[in-house]
Amino acid sequence: MPANVFLTQGRARQFSALQNYLVPLSQEFTDVEIAQSQRLVNDLLAGKPNILHLKIALFMWVIDCVSFLLGFSSFAGLTPHKKNLVMDFFFDSPVGLLRKGFWGINTLAKLGVYGQSWSYAKINYHLREQK
Repeated sequence: MPANVFLTQGRARQFSALQNYLVPLSQEFTDVEIAQSQRLVNDLLAGKPNILHLKIALFMWVIDCVSFLLGFSSFAGLTPHKKNLVMDFFFDSPVGLLRKGFWGINTLAKLGVYGQSWSYAKINYHLREQK
């Protein structure tokens, strides 16, 4: 595995739990679609500075810390109700950095789903013809 791959095993599991919450369509993923989703995220982040990787990883750790405070578990192990509480905490946070981090993770989660061409029909998206 190349050194600049962001979604390594542990981080990929964390990301998958967040993605399954933020983009429920990802709960139906096959193993191939999971791999494609991770590839899309890894490809996007591959050219970015390592400090950005660190910031995203740190934010995912913060999500798990808040999850532990609310439900004594990582985000992946929380009940749906507690997952809602955690995400509402970040979505509605008066701290701009927490909201920004949440929207960054949300964007990566959506990229991994809606960046796959098979999803276009499911969301009624039609590519425009190139002129």
